[in-house]
Amino acid sequence: MGGPLSRLLADLISENKLEKVIQNHPKWGQIWDWVRLIDDTLSVWTSKEVFFKFFEYLNTIHDGIKWTNKTAEKNSLNIFDIQIIRTEEGKYETKVYRKKLLSDRYIHFTSSQAWKAKAWAIRTLKAWNILAQKPY
Repeated sequence: MGGPLSRLLADLISENKLEKVIQNHPKWGQIWDWVRLIDDTLSVWTSKEVFFKFFEYLNTIHDGIKWTNKTAEKNSLNIFDIQIIRTEEGKYETKVYRKKLLSDRYIHFTSSQAWKAKAWAIRTLKAWNILAQKPY
Protein backbone atom coordinates (compact mmCIF):
# COMPACT_ATOMS: atom_id res chain seq x y z
CA MET A 1 0.00 0.00 0.00
CA GLY A 2 1.29 3.44 -0.86
CA GLY A 3 0.39 6.83 0.59
CA PRO A 4 -1.95 7.81 3.42
CA LEU A 5 -5.09 7.55 1.28
CA SER A 6 -4.35 4.02 0.02
CA ARG A 7 -5.98 2.21 2.93
CA LEU A 8 -9.07 4.42 2.83
CA LEU A 9 -9.46 4.02 -0.93
CA ALA A 10 -8.98 0.25 -0.74
CA ASP A 11 -11.73 0.08 1.91
CA LEU A 12 -14.10 2.30 -0.08
CA ILE A 13 -13.63 0.36 -3.30
CA SER A 14 -13.97 -3.00 -1.55
CA GLU A 15 -17.13 -1.96 0.29
CA ASN A 16 -18.86 -0.03 -2.48
CA LYS A 17 -17.73 -1.72 -5.67
CA LEU A 18 -17.33 -5.32 -4.55
CA GLU A 19 -19.09 -6.20 -1.31
CA LYS A 20 -22.39 -4.53 -2.27
CA VAL A 21 -22.46 -6.40 -5.57
CA ILE A 22 -21.75 -9.73 -3.85
CA GLN A 23 -24.37 -9.12 -1.13
CA ASN A 24 -27.03 -8.48 -3.77
CA HIS A 25 -26.16 -11.54 -5.87
CA PRO A 26 -28.98 -14.15 -5.70
CA LYS A 27 -26.61 -17.10 -5.17
CA TRP A 28 -23.45 -15.76 -3.54
CA GLY A 29 -25.10 -13.15 -1.35
CA GLN A 30 -26.68 -15.92 0.74
CA ILE A 31 -23.53 -17.93 1.47
CA TRP A 32 -20.67 -15.44 1.10
CA ASP A 33 -18.88 -14.23 4.21
CA TRP A 34 -15.34 -13.03 4.72
CA VAL A 35 -13.05 -11.17 7.04
CA ARG A 36 -11.18 -8.42 5.22
CA LEU A 37 -8.16 -6.31 6.11
CA ILE A 38 -7.48 -3.76 3.37
CA ASP A 39 -7.00 -6.03 0.33
CA ASP A 40 -6.60 -9.40 2.06
CA THR A 41 -9.63 -11.55 2.80
CA LEU A 42 -10.21 -14.74 4.75
CA SER A 43 -13.20 -17.00 4.17
CA VAL A 44 -14.23 -20.57 4.85
CA TRP A 45 -16.12 -22.62 2.26
CA THR A 46 -17.92 -25.95 2.28
CA SER A 47 -15.75 -27.28 -0.55
CA LYS A 48 -13.00 -26.23 -2.92
CA GLU A 49 -15.38 -26.60 -5.86
CA VAL A 50 -17.82 -24.06 -4.40
CA PHE A 51 -14.97 -21.69 -3.59
CA PHE A 52 -13.50 -21.87 -7.10
CA LYS A 53 -16.93 -21.11 -8.63
CA PHE A 54 -17.22 -18.08 -6.33
CA PHE A 55 -13.63 -17.09 -7.14
CA GLU A 56 -14.43 -17.22 -10.87
CA TYR A 57 -17.45 -14.96 -10.26
CA LEU A 58 -15.38 -12.62 -8.06
CA ASN A 59 -13.00 -11.89 -10.93
CA THR A 60 -15.91 -10.81 -13.17
CA ILE A 61 -17.17 -8.04 -10.86
CA HIS A 62 -14.67 -5.30 -11.69
CA ASP A 63 -12.39 -5.15 -14.76
CA GLY A 64 -9.59 -3.36 -12.88
CA ILE A 65 -9.43 -5.80 -9.96
CA LYS A 66 -8.08 -9.30 -10.41
CA TRP A 67 -8.13 -11.58 -7.41
CA THR A 68 -5.60 -14.21 -6.45
CA ASN A 69 -6.11 -16.94 -3.88
CA LYS A 70 -4.17 -19.05 -1.47
CA THR A 71 -5.68 -22.12 0.13
CA ALA A 72 -4.51 -23.90 3.26
CA GLU A 73 -1.63 -26.30 2.79
CA LYS A 74 -0.96 -29.10 5.29
CA ASN A 75 -3.83 -27.72 7.43
CA SER A 76 -2.06 -24.36 7.82
CA LEU A 77 -2.69 -20.89 6.39
CA ASN A 78 -0.71 -17.69 6.96
CA ILE A 79 -2.76 -14.47 6.74
CA PHE A 80 -2.95 -11.14 8.61
CA ASP A 81 0.34 -11.99 10.41
CA ILE A 82 -1.40 -15.02 11.89
CA GLN A 83 -0.74 -18.68 11.24
CA ILE A 84 -4.02 -20.61 11.44
CA ILE A 85 -3.55 -24.31 12.05
CA ARG A 86 -6.32 -26.90 11.85
CA THR A 87 -5.69 -29.73 14.32
CA GLU A 88 -6.52 -33.38 13.78
CA GLU A 89 -9.56 -32.91 16.05
CA GLY A 90 -10.93 -30.25 13.68
CA LYS A 91 -10.20 -27.35 16.04
CA TYR A 92 -8.13 -24.29 15.16
CA GLU A 93 -4.96 -22.98 16.78
CA THR A 94 -3.29 -19.68 16.02
CA LYS A 95 0.27 -18.43 16.24
CA VAL A 96 1.92 -15.15 15.37
CA TYR A 97 3.34 -15.45 11.86
CA ARG A 98 6.33 -13.44 10.69
CA LYS A 99 7.54 -13.45 7.11
CA LYS A 100 11.18 -14.34 6.52
CA LEU A 101 11.82 -10.83 5.18
CA LEU A 102 10.33 -9.06 8.22
CA SER A 103 12.08 -5.72 8.77
CA ASP A 104 10.76 -5.11 12.33
CA ARG A 105 9.87 -1.55 11.28
CA TYR A 106 6.67 -0.08 12.66
CA ILE A 107 4.61 3.07 12.22
CA HIS A 108 6.82 6.14 12.58
CA PHE A 109 5.56 8.75 15.00
CA THR A 110 5.59 11.50 12.34
CA SER A 111 3.75 9.40 9.74
CA SER A 112 0.35 10.45 8.45
CA GLN A 113 -1.37 7.48 10.10
CA ALA A 114 -4.18 8.22 12.53
CA TRP A 115 -3.00 8.67 16.13
CA LYS A 116 -5.15 5.71 17.16
CA ALA A 117 -3.20 3.44 14.81
CA LYS A 118 0.06 4.65 16.35
CA ALA A 119 -1.26 4.08 19.87
CA TRP A 120 -2.47 0.57 19.00
CA ALA A 121 0.92 -0.27 17.49
CA ILE A 122 2.53 0.60 20.83
CA ARG A 123 -0.09 -1.37 22.78
CA THR A 124 0.38 -4.38 20.51
CA LEU A 125 4.16 -4.32 20.92
CA LYS A 126 3.68 -4.07 24.68
CA ALA A 127 1.28 -7.05 24.65
CA TRP A 128 3.73 -9.12 22.56
CA ASN A 129 6.45 -8.33 25.09
CA ILE A 130 4.21 -9.53 27.94
CA LEU A 131 3.25 -12.69 26.04
CA ALA A 132 6.87 -13.44 25.17
CA GLN A 133 7.80 -13.44 28.87
CA LYS A 134 5.14 -16.04 29.82
CA PRO A 135 6.23 -19.67 29.67
CA TYR A 136 3.88 -21.96 27.73
